[in-house]
Amino acid sequence: MFNDKIYVALWWWYVFALVTVFTSALRNTVTFLLSAYRSKEICSILQLKKTDDTKFVNQFSETLGKHGLLLLMLLAECVGPMEAHDVAMFLKDKLMVSANSKSQGMDALKRDQTKIFENA
Repeated sequence: MFNDKIYVALWWWYVFALVTVFTSALRNTVTFLLSAYRSKEICSILQLKKTDDTKFVNQFSETLGKHGLLLLMLLAECVGPMEAHDVAMFLKDKLMVSANSKSQGMDALKRDQTKIFENA
């Protein structure tokens, strides 16, 4: 009789964990697929207001796309939001210099990739 209560509690805990994981996976999938949610997520990670740097956030979202968002999410989670903000501002300088062309922006990032790792 006591074992039945434990099994029921574990079953409800399993259902709760399953619903939580499914909801999180669905939210992350929508965030990665839709650019509007991607921009909102970048603003929330960098703790920016919507009107602060909309040009930078839109350009960051378009140029680096899903990979840039994943980079910011991992940096904010693992090393903290301040370091994620520093990396984003470094990327902002590189992206704003070459705002006219996507290929020039990516070339500027590739040239400075070694500098990032040397400074770390």
